[in-house]
Amino acid sequence: MNTSIIRPWVFHVLLIFLLPLKITSLQSAEVEALLSWKNNLSSSSSSSILESWSVVNSQNLCNWTGIICNFGGTVSEIHLQNAGLIGKLAHFNFTSFRNLMLLNLKNNSFSGSIPRSIGSLSKLTFLDLSSNFLDDILPSEIGNLTQLQYISLYANSFIGVIPYQISNLQKAWYMDLGGNLLETPDWSKFRSMPLLTRLSFSHNELDQDFPNFIMSCHNLSYLDLSSNMLNGSIPEPLFTNLMDLEYLDLSRNAFQLELPANLSKLSKLKDLRLESNFFSGSIPDDIGLLANLQFLSLQMNTLVGPIPSSIAQLRNLYVLYLDGNGFNSSILSEVSQCKNLTLLALSNNFFTGEITPHIFTNWPQMITLSLSNNSFTGTIPPEIGFLRKAQRIYLYKNQFSGPIPEEIGDLTNLVELDLSENHLSGPIPHTIGNLRNLNLLYLFSNNLTSMLPLEMGNLTSLVKLDLYGNPLNGDFPFFLSNFTHLEWLFISSTHISGRIPSDFFTNISSLAVADLANNFLFGQLPTISSAGHRNLSFISLRGNQLTGQLSPDWGKCENITYLDFGDNKISGVIPPELGNLTLLRYLRLDSNKLGGIIPGELGNIQGRIQGNILETLILNGNQLQGPVPQTLVNCSFLQVLDIGNNMIIDSFPQWTETLQELHVLILRSNRFHGSIGTLGRKTTFKKLKILDLADNGFTGNLPANYFEHLEAMMQLHEQQFDLTRWSGIYDHDASVNLVIKGRVFLLARKLKMFTIIDLSDNNFHGNIPSSIGKLVGMRFFNLSHNNISGHIPSSLADLKVLESLDISFNSLKGEIPFQMVRITSLALLNLSYNQLVGSIPHSGQFLTFENTSFLGNPALCGFPLTKMCKDEEKAKIQGEANSSGPISSFEYWDAVLIGYGCGTLFGIAIGYCHIVKK
Repeated sequence: MNTSIIRPWVFHVLLIFLLPLKITSLQSAEVEALLSWKNNLSSSSSSSILESWSVVNSQNLCNWTGIICNFGGTVSEIHLQNAGLIGKLAHFNFTSFRNLMLLNLKNNSFSGSIPRSIGSLSKLTFLDLSSNFLDDILPSEIGNLTQLQYISLYANSFIGVIPYQISNLQKAWYMDLGGNLLETPDWSKFRSMPLLTRLSFSHNELDQDFPNFIMSCHNLSYLDLSSNMLNGSIPEPLFTNLMDLEYLDLSRNAFQLELPANLSKLSKLKDLRLESNFFSGSIPDDIGLLANLQFLSLQMNTLVGPIPSSIAQLRNLYVLYLDGNGFNSSILSEVSQCKNLTLLALSNNFFTGEITPHIFTNWPQMITLSLSNNSFTGTIPPEIGFLRKAQRIYLYKNQFSGPIPEEIGDLTNLVELDLSENHLSGPIPHTIGNLRNLNLLYLFSNNLTSMLPLEMGNLTSLVKLDLYGNPLNGDFPFFLSNFTHLEWLFISSTHISGRIPSDFFTNISSLAVADLANNFLFGQLPTISSAGHRNLSFISLRGNQLTGQLSPDWGKCENITYLDFGDNKISGVIPPELGNLTLLRYLRLDSNKLGGIIPGELGNIQGRIQGNILETLILNGNQLQGPVPQTLVNCSFLQVLDIGNNMIIDSFPQWTETLQELHVLILRSNRFHGSIGTLGRKTTFKKLKILDLADNGFTGNLPANYFEHLEAMMQLHEQQFDLTRWSGIYDHDASVNLVIKGRVFLLARKLKMFTIIDLSDNNFHGNIPSSIGKLVGMRFFNLSHNNISGHIPSSLADLKVLESLDISFNSLKGEIPFQMVRITSLALLNLSYNQLVGSIPHSGQFLTFENTSFLGNPALCGFPLTKMCKDEEKAKIQGEANSSGPISSFEYWDAVLIGYGCGTLFGIAIGYCHIVKK
């Protein structure tokens, strides 16, 4: 037999039989790899999307969920996007899938790193691992996927530098590595990627200069480098090499210098976003040459000057953000020619002048208009009614005056309207009732008058309503009870009167913030549902004339953080149930007629996470009795404790020393007694800035140990504490009553500027400790009406910002330390009725004080007292002989003027105070 003829035939037969075996073997490896991976996966849903992946179904691999096979029966595509899968790629055997061309695992919960074995997928053209929890560095083996055309690793947590091998993907047209923590590589190692049309490195940690390899990607139409830390200038080749760009986003970086003049060469641009950088100068005049531009954002830079007239040529523009710059044009006619605008944001600039009526008639497509925080004047033109498609209009923080035009009622698509902080006057137009889709209405801080129109009752979709600070007058608007979607209600300081409906808070179950303070409301406190109020977190009814008692049901409002019923006529007791408010941070019930004891339950509040989080407790001006509950020691976050002007009988609560966050402690005008001992802590009251123990029965020596540790008063710089601190919307007064030179002042808002010690009207004795001189930040110091003896310590001269010093009606002796003339800020001084001797210092602020500051010290002499010292008598005789009187007179008035100049700070500070009684 001729073997040379038989052998080729046998070879072909064997090849035919062996080929299916080879395919079957590869298929088997894929089945095994997928089943092994499945065993290491879990699902966020109750039913697994991979139910079809099973051993019994292994012969139907190509029918498994998410699996697509090629003509040879092996896996070519895996589609598992949005599948709710949880697991790691490390459990996926990439080497088993030699023919895989597409892998889409987008929007799952895969974590861990990408294995280096991914580089074995030599036929892969599409890879999407976006929106997972993958981390670690990107393996350089990704660069082996030379057939890849589409790669998205967006929204993961990859770290380290971008591997330069990724530029080996020469066939890629789409690359998105955004939304990670990637760092700057050596861009010089990157190759040109000529087929790339879409590139995003956004939301990473890239810094230094613009990536230079991008300039050679000539086919780019989409480039997003936003939200990085890139700096320097935009390189000129970008505008000459990337002529096909349609989308360019360099926003939220640190680019600087002026906007490039060649920007107009990108004639195909449709979307340009350069916001939140440090670009300066003006907008280039030839911006109008970008005829295809539809979206332009230059907000949050330092651009200045007028808007160039050429912007009127952008007839396709529908979104324009110029807010947060320094533009100062007085007219908007250029922008008004962009008649297709749907969004215009010019807020936070320096635009001035009146808005001409025709501007509104040119914007029939306008949906969002923001002109807020500028200096526009004049009236709001009635032509605003032409913005029929408008959904959001923001004109707040300008100088608009006159009435709200009735034509505002024609904007029936409005969802948000903010005209606050202007000078608008007159009544709210009844046509506002046409705005039935309105969710937000802010008219606060204007001069609107008259009753609220009944038509406002149609605004039942309102979620946020703020009318604060308008002298509206009229009765409480009962229609508010029908606003079942209302979450924020601010009608404080509006002069409204009448009764609050008893079921008001029960009816509006959605209400989270309610501010009805400082009005003329009277009658019983509104009730609360026996089940409490689930959403209410902020409520202020202070400064009204409400009566009745606090219901224990307020303790069921589980989300309340801020409760202020102060300055009313509420009687009864403080319900212990308030101790159930686990989120309570601010409680103010001052200036009422509450009696009984302070419930210890307030100190036993157990927060959901941090324990007791109470920060402010103000119960001043009631008729509370009994001791201070020691359970308040549990309020480790307490910053303000004001229980002054009550009838509390107790010794000094030493446990307050342990409250490390305490800034204000006021116990004045009670019946506290005994000496003030200390626990000997080195961190005692280190943040305290106001200590008021006046008008009690304290005895013993002054608490010198406290003076040693009041660290907040030992600082001259403005490390200010804001008593109005609250995480809510409004900067509410957290005022307290203090006595300065015999007058009661209500210190509000600017309390953070005050550092005060008032121990007056007690029975303290002993000396003033020299350590008082360490409190160099103290502004007010009052020890009057005690039994203090010894000398005035010269260390008082170290209190360089002291503005008021009252140590009158004591038994101090010796001379007034001459060093005290160094206290140039001293505006009030009272040393009267002591046993001081010698001459009064004759310079500095001492030349500005009246004789009442020194009365009752028989052995004192010198100006301003009529009693002259011996040396003055001799000088007077010699002066009369030399006729040199006029010179000393000029010197005196010069010193007086200097003194008044130095007291300016006190004058400003006292301007923040409001006298409420004498």
